Amino acid sequence: MGDYAIGTVHVLPTYRYFKDEGLKLLGPHVVKMAEVEGLEAHKRAVTLRLQDMEARDP
Repeated sequence: MGDYAIGTVHVLPTYRYFKDEGLKLLGPHVVKMAEVEGLEAHKRAVTLRLQDMEARDP
């Protein structure tokens, strides 16, 4: 997700280095960017990940 937010090719592996803290920080921005660009699947994927994370750690 971070690679999408910062503009690099978003197929690079993260080797699980992308943590929940990064999702909490970048997630809302990525959701907004995806919304503006009309990328509904990207928006929904990040929204679902944020909701899942919130449900695991209220």
